[in-house]
Amino acid sequence: MPCHAPRRRPSLAGPAQRRRARGAGAGCTPEQAARLLLAHSPLAALTTDAHGRVLWLNPAMARATGLTPAQARQRGPWAVLLGNGTPVGQRQRLAQALRDGQPAQALVQHLAPDGAACWLRLDVQALAGSGHLAVGVDVTSAQLMAQRGRQLVDHAAAGILVQDGAGRITDCNAEAERLLGLPRQALLGLTGADRAWRALGGDGQPLAQHPALATLADGQARHEQLIALERPDGERRWLRLHTARLGRGTQALVTSSFTDVTGQELAYADLRAERERLAAALQGTRAGVWSWDDALGECHLDAACAGMLGHHDSQALQMMPAHAWLALVHPQDAPRVRQELQRLATERDDGLALELRLRHAQGHWVWMGLQGRVTRRSPQGLPQAVLGTQTDIQRRKLAELAQGRAHEQLAALFKLSPAGIMLREADSGRHLDVNDALLAMTGHPRAEFLALGQADITPPEHHDEDARQHALLQQHGHCGPYEKELLHRSGRRIPVLASAMRLAQPDGSALVWTIVQDVSNRRQLEQQLLNAARTDSLTGLPNRSMLMERLRQAVAAVRSQPAQAFALFFLDFDRFKLVNDSLGHDAGDALLQQVAKRLRRALRAGDVVGRHPSGNLVARFGGDEFAVLLHDTHDALAAQAVAQRLLQAFAKPYHLRGREIHSSVSMGIVIGDGEADADSLLRNADTAMYEAKRAGRGRAVFFDLGMHTRLARALAVEEALRHAVQRGQLTLLYQPIVDLQSGQVSSAEALLRWQHPELGAVSPAEFIPVAEDSGLIVDIGEWVLREACAQWARWRQARPAQAPVGISVNLSPVQMGHPERLLQVVREVQASHRMPAGSLQLEVTEREVMRDPAPTRELMQRLRAQGVRLAMDDFGTGTSSLGSLRDHPFDVVKIDKSFLAGLHTSPEVMAVMHATVTVIENLGMASVAEGVEHTEQVALLQAIGCRCAQGYLFARPMPGEQVLGMLARPFTAAVPAAA
Repeated sequence: MPCHAPRRRPSLAGPAQRRRARGAGAGCTPEQAARLLLAHSPLAALTTDAHGRVLWLNPAMARATGLTPAQARQRGPWAVLLGNGTPVGQRQRLAQALRDGQPAQALVQHLAPDGAACWLRLDVQALAGSGHLAVGVDVTSAQLMAQRGRQLVDHAAAGILVQDGAGRITDCNAEAERLLGLPRQALLGLTGADRAWRALGGDGQPLAQHPALATLADGQARHEQLIALERPDGERRWLRLHTARLGRGTQALVTSSFTDVTGQELAYADLRAERERLAAALQGTRAGVWSWDDALGECHLDAACAGMLGHHDSQALQMMPAHAWLALVHPQDAPRVRQELQRLATERDDGLALELRLRHAQGHWVWMGLQGRVTRRSPQGLPQAVLGTQTDIQRRKLAELAQGRAHEQLAALFKLSPAGIMLREADSGRHLDVNDALLAMTGHPRAEFLALGQADITPPEHHDEDARQHALLQQHGHCGPYEKELLHRSGRRIPVLASAMRLAQPDGSALVWTIVQDVSNRRQLEQQLLNAARTDSLTGLPNRSMLMERLRQAVAAVRSQPAQAFALFFLDFDRFKLVNDSLGHDAGDALLQQVAKRLRRALRAGDVVGRHPSGNLVARFGGDEFAVLLHDTHDALAAQAVAQRLLQAFAKPYHLRGREIHSSVSMGIVIGDGEADADSLLRNADTAMYEAKRAGRGRAVFFDLGMHTRLARALAVEEALRHAVQRGQLTLLYQPIVDLQSGQVSSAEALLRWQHPELGAVSPAEFIPVAEDSGLIVDIGEWVLREACAQWARWRQARPAQAPVGISVNLSPVQMGHPERLLQVVREVQASHRMPAGSLQLEVTEREVMRDPAPTRELMQRLRAQGVRLAMDDFGTGTSSLGSLRDHPFDVVKIDKSFLAGLHTSPEVMAVMHATVTVIENLGMASVAEGVEHTEQVALLQAIGCRCAQGYLFARPMPGEQVLGMLARPFTAAVPAAA
């Protein structure tokens, strides 16, 4: 293992010692040479063996430690070298360094047997053989001086902090700990940014730079600087701070000394606040100060007094002869002033109080209040000096004058008021006065009324309420307004609204001022308003509120008499929204009025009176919904008869603005037997009405429990349908339409399908009515139109020669109720796909055409003008005649499949079908047979001249891609060749 020579340190011996050492050291070991060198040195020195036992010490070390060489050698290992007064931690670190053979420097303390302390700064080196050599300087004087300095700092009355060049606290005394509220260990390392030493200004906000850090930066000491600190307990303390910088550069330190001046600052703050309060109080009273000196015959007014009289910038009034001031007094007030001055001269009372008018600089009079006191009298007791204040009381005096006038007006009001007013004693209740209006209201003469008590003019049932109001009057000083009744002299009752106020009197008693207003007319008006609130203003029928009230009464009556029952009808008019949207709300209101008239005519006279709780009731529930409550209809058979009567009444068309409007009614019926409450009955009738709509409208349906399940299904379908387009759940299938002469696909009908992930495949027969009722069909119909035309364009691009000439799309009547929107969408898809005229065909059912013929005809003409072919769908299932075809611009008539039943087996069916096709073709329209399933039907259709057909015989509805596979081949098997 390689060996390293110990580091050479500078010698501590003088020149003579070094010469002696060189002479004496010839032929001796280094340790012996060191002993010879240090034997007479003022430096303390000793050597130890490897275990720390003293082998030798020089006289300087003996004097410093107070140990003889023998005593030192008797001490335990390292005891003398480490010092018996050195702190334990420091001893342990030095001992570990010596055991590791490392050189060390340390400050050690030795305590002599007599208690004297000695400090040595030792430099310890390992000897070449074994053991250590320690050489040190006695620093006892410096340490004692440092301790005394530390004691001075620790016991200083001011807090002291030391911060290094980085602003960190490196030392503090006990007073700093107390003032800052944290122990030394918690303060060490903090900076001026930490809360404990953060300097705040008078507004409580941190200063831009801590004064100690400012001193550290510029070297300028700060004296008597006032800062605030927030202690950990939240208390704010004010400190008077002094700072000074020690050293420069990286070795710079800053010391801060501070004293607590919180008490002084709080006292100063109290004094400032008190001074501000006194100034504000004097300013708030707007008082001026005046003095009168009889010896000098002068009167002095300060600037505030002069300003009250309009002399703001003049010195004229601030020092004036007494007679000049007296000349400012109003002539009517001058005698009172002279009397008051005479009183001060003859009486020993020094106080002065006057209210008088003084002349303003602008010439008018202003009221002033003078308060004063005699401050000096002559030996004879005559006043020589008076000091006082002057306040402007102009507003108060004017208010007092106005109050006097108001009192006169109040007396006139009491007498002439149309409301009844009486004045009585609060404790006894005795009437003191009453006005003419209350006498006229009650019919009593004045003397007779004043002799009556409150109980004499109030019905007995109101006495408790009067007592309660009297308690409120005693507690709050007022009561009411509250309603009660008064007794007329004739005995009849008068409804009134009463209010009362308690008025305290100077003698300690109290009066009660009561105002009574006759509300007989208001009661009548309220009843009229109540009746109006229960009646529909448009139709004159009872409204929803009255219906629910009467329905609850009916339920209660049936429950009390279980043998009885009643019927509830809920009516909704099927095309009301279309009328509102197409003709406007005025037309809708007119339709509702006609509906109300038909209800009155269709039902018996007693059915619509609605005045007696047990009578029948017809009500408008809201919008186009009506309700009929029949007390004399006890079973379903009787209710069915009423329903038929109503259906017949509403089957006839309405005439609005020169147009003929059809609006059938859907009715829900429920029999009330007492088992369900009013709300449940109404909900069940509403459910049955929706079932009637779902079943095809224009009918009456009785409620059954299964309807709730179907309604829940309908609601689920409607909710899911709202998101079907966005979620890609809707698809289109296409069924070809075949030319019966060529066998080629001439067109295809787009058919909507819906596959829901939870509901499964939902039939169009189920979701199309839901879409129409909810209005969703408008958006869905537009999607179908765009998607079908896009598919037609794809066919034309893939097979230009064989692709179908046209595409057929079904049109909902709800879409037709928005004609402008429909026309705009059609224009967009025609332009987007460059569709020639006649390539887009829209199909309308026969029933919708006949329901509202005039608007439908106008819309069809506009569509045809845009190049759209029009087809009547399901011809033969409605109420139209063959002659009505000529009134509408149809290009195609699609004959319903019901016409084909028995075509190839019944001559009569064949004859009707032949006549129908002949009329259609003779009118210039193309005939299309729907639902073809047999080849025999094809042959007969060809024979009678039917132009086209569609049905399962040719193809079932299929995706658009599969249609391309059918275009290359004609339907030769199904369409016989022409003879």
